Amino acid sequence: MSERVKERGGRINRRAAQAIAAVAAVICLAAPASASAGPAVDLFADLVPGSGGINPSRFTELGDKFLFIAGDPTAGAEPFVSDGTPAGTGLLKDINPGSATGGFENPAEFGGFIFFAANDGTHGKELWRTDGTTSGTQPVADIFAGAGASSPAGLTVSGGRLYFRATTAAGAELFVLSGPTSTPVQIEDINPGPGGSTPSFITAFDGGVLFRADDGTSGTEPYFSADGSAAGTNLISDFNPGPGSSGVSGIQTLGGNAFMIMSTAATGSELFRTDGTAAGTAVVKEIQSGPGNGAFNLLFKAGDNLYFTANSGGIGAEPGVSDGTAAGTHVLADVVPGPLAASATAYEGRGDDVWFAGEDLEGDNQLFFSDGTEAGTVQLTATDPDDPSTEPDPGNLRLFGDRLLFAANRTDVGRELFVSDGTVAGTKLLQELTPGSSSSNPDNLTIIDGRLFLRGSDGVRGSEIYAGQPTASGPPSAAFATTETGKSSAAKRLTISSAGFGPMHVSDIRTVGTDALDFDLVDENCIGDELAAGATCQVDVVFGPTAVGVKSGQLRVTSDDADSPLLIPLSGTAVAPKPPPATDETPPQTTLTPVKPLIKAKKGKKKVSVTFTFSSSEAGSSFACSIDGGAFQPCNSPLRKLFGKGGHSFAVRATDAAGNTDATPAQAAFKVKVKKKRKR
Repeated sequence: MSERVKERGGRINRRAAQAIAAVAAVICLAAPASASAGPAVDLFADLVPGSGGINPSRFTELGDKFLFIAGDPTAGAEPFVSDGTPAGTGLLKDINPGSATGGFENPAEFGGFIFFAANDGTHGKELWRTDGTTSGTQPVADIFAGAGASSPAGLTVSGGRLYFRATTAAGAELFVLSGPTSTPVQIEDINPGPGGSTPSFITAFDGGVLFRADDGTSGTEPYFSADGSAAGTNLISDFNPGPGSSGVSGIQTLGGNAFMIMSTAATGSELFRTDGTAAGTAVVKEIQSGPGNGAFNLLFKAGDNLYFTANSGGIGAEPGVSDGTAAGTHVLADVVPGPLAASATAYEGRGDDVWFAGEDLEGDNQLFFSDGTEAGTVQLTATDPDDPSTEPDPGNLRLFGDRLLFAANRTDVGRELFVSDGTVAGTKLLQELTPGSSSSNPDNLTIIDGRLFLRGSDGVRGSEIYAGQPTASGPPSAAFATTETGKSSAAKRLTISSAGFGPMHVSDIRTVGTDALDFDLVDENCIGDELAAGATCQVDVVFGPTAVGVKSGQLRVTSDDADSPLLIPLSGTAVAPKPPPATDETPPQTTLTPVKPLIKAKKGKKKVSVTFTFSSSEAGSSFACSIDGGAFQPCNSPLRKLFGKGGHSFAVRATDAAGNTDATPAQAAFKVKVKKKRKR
């Protein structure tokens, strides 16, 4: 048992116990049944064949190209360029001729160029720029004249200017480039003399930059350069008066505001908000009241929140979260209960969801997920109890769509590429590049134009570039309703997904198989388009059988997925058409209740009311009536009419639902007698 467990009297963190029970071997390879089984990532280019490898890193996008540094056996470690194809990937320029290293450090895109630090072997490490071509890769300036190195670092673009730290005989100070073709200028000698103020945490904000620096008198304190000029660059305030430092340990922006971890005598180390002025700088919230340190170490931005190490008192160093408001600033969760610390070191997230790497109760580095609540914070990985010496130690966290990619250790596979959807079951091995227990050591995970690139080794070649591959995915099958031959079913819409880690091109979609002609495409918006990873398109299919029987086929989706084509089973049952209903040509028979032949009116009345009741031999029939030889008019039973003195006739005929009319209407003849008044 580890010392940390002993300190807790054997009590195990509830979340860790759940994870150990559920995940001791859960990080396993799995794929949706409806997806292809092609590789998630594959070798992009074997630039140095054999076991040597090129050790690529610092993948940086520039328009439709990307740059990186790699170790060429002849040219040394130099910048390389790629147009996204293996054939279009190669050495950009041998900056330091021969096998010596030229380098490609601290790259940043500015004005259509990538600016970076490199050493040509004559002028030391200086500022360079490239447009992605050999001729367009040139030094910007020899900032530290001669063989001395200015070592540009912290390259940050803001307000149409490039800011960076560079070293001269006056020490390390803040420089600015007002345009991509202009000359670098030292903004101000903040710490006069050779000492240098060593600006760091250079962060874009409000058209300028925030940074920390040491003027040699006030200690390391926060500064703001509003416009890249000496007049516009000022110490925000000496928050810890005198030579002591305020300990600025991280600067980030969120929602148009700037935040930093900083310490004052009154508050201790806490999260502060600033607008670049002393009056506009204030603590967001004291997580630990008084001079105790409530927020410390680095400040991360992930999703919609800021993250940091927090301690509210009585607990260890746990993950803290802030949405920039006092109410939204707090300890995220006491991941390791009591005074022990989770000591989170990396965060990656979307919205309020966040993954982070931190220590469990036994001090092993694990992957955690949180939805922003204490109850919703769970441990996703666990150390195999049969091999306690191999902890997962997640690293290189990179969000790809709604999935987290990361490198981790597992006893049976070594250090390989894993994926997580934020659940224990959905945290698993993505792909084993190096078979067996040897490690591919994936790192430098970078998303370029919607495609994953990383550095890794398959155990045969050396360290090379691997790239995310397209993966076609669709429903596991499509079953159609029973359909009569000669007719078509309702269209069934099938969704095709680009479920891999690179864009997918669909070149063809058609029905194939034994009864392919019984299934028809009626609409699709997939062929010819590039589907970004995570995107979808739709295909409408109908079942139109020509012969009776159980029919089967497949929808074949052809793409640049290595495991193409994707085949989706189609099925349906065809039956013979129903015979048409028999034609009804028989008219109904109309029946009329007899009417008295002589009807006498009451004394004093000149007319009498007569009621006719009639029916049909077929239900649902309609009727037409004729009075005293007049035209037949629609009528309903019973029918009441007034008649005067004399003889009268009534006829009624029925018409059935098929339109057949009784040719022999039912009839009645009668006489109305009116009594005359007596004369007095």
